[in-house]
Amino acid sequence: MKKFILVALVAVTSFARNTYVRESANTVLFPGAIVPITSTCLNNDGDLQTTFKVQLYKIVRTSKEREVRIPTEKKFLVTPVDYVQNVCVQYGNRNQDCVKFEKVAKSYPMVSKVEFYKVTETRNSSSEKLIRTELFEVPNCK
Repeated sequence: MKKFILVALVAVTSFARNTYVRESANTVLFPGAIVPITSTCLNNDGDLQTTFKVQLYKIVRTSKEREVRIPTEKKFLVTPVDYVQNVCVQYGNRNQDCVKFEKVAKSYPMVSKVEFYKVTETRNSSSEKLIRTELFEVPNCK
């Protein structure tokens, strides 16, 4: 009887499905975190701010190969809408290394397309199906 239950349990778990919805949206680079644009708002200064407090960490090296992340504080992160990014304009041999950078002025989009996918995972595979697409406009912070 125990063998039968074990075989049945293995059969059920091997075909078990995990289904969830995944959001695909532009991201915003904050000091200390990368956050989907859908988790941001415009604060009173006109900067992008996270809509939730982000856990920040201090990284301590315990040996040459090992680092430990120690939680320090949780806070709202802020970054300007307009920023400057170093962009590679000339690659070296075999397009592996950048040999010349230029600073380029950029802005985070205030309206962004967000896609929602139904993800189904089984033990041996996963699949994604587009459910819907929405336009997201960054709101003012409350």
